[in-house]
Amino acid sequence: MKISINQISSKLVKNLLNNADKLNLEVKEGALNCTIIDAGINTSGSIEAGLLISEICLGGLGKVTITPSSFFDDSTMMQISVHSSHPVIACLGSQYAGWSLSSDGFFSLGSGPVRSIAQKEEIFNILKYTDAYEKTVTILEVDKEPPKEIRQALDEDTYIENKSLDKLTIVSNSKKKFTKVNSDNVTSIISQLEKEMYNHAKNLEFEQAAQLRDQINGLQEKYLMLPKAKS
Repeated sequence: MKISINQISSKLVKNLLNNADKLNLEVKEGALNCTIIDAGINTSGSIEAGLLISEICLGGLGKVTITPSSFFDDSTMMQISVHSSHPVIACLGSQYAGWSLSSDGFFSLGSGPVRSIAQKEEIFNILKYTDAYEKTVTILEVDKEPPKEIRQALDEDTYIENKSLDKLTIVSNSKKKFTKVNSDNVTSIISQLEKEMYNHAKNLEFEQAAQLRDQINGLQEKYLMLPKAKS
């Protein structure tokens, strides 16, 4: 495939930068001259920014929209719809958070177009897809800014033909904790619990994963009116 997801998504990143104030984003220079776009750590972000970041996650190969839910009659609930003409590359080659980035108390899973340049995951041997554009973006869902060590790791792992990438951009999204569940924050809580559940399962901690699964099922049944899942 000759499509460069990094080149396509760079236009969306430019849109974020040009409309940072409107989208409630905070732009700053991070370690080693990278650009950090904060979408939820020290600022509130916005739904519009979230949709745009989601499309960046998909390497610019998908369209993300919010539409009224069609699952329930007389419901005011909304749903997220994703469309892509290249779903395999958009999801497995870009969006999937499968690149572990950690350093002394900081842990995250790298997502976004940068994965196609770093080629750190086995999945790319199957996809047979690589990208070598001179700019890239990493999506990190974290509750604090990535330290210098993470920026160094990103720079080293995306080193191309003896020339480092031009100003790698990091988009940082929030992973805030909620203490009281309500209809406004339940989807965010479920999303966080699912990530924790998958991490436990990945580490063979099946009892903890099962406990989180039960919590997720309970929240979905109570707040989202979904049928109780079978164990």
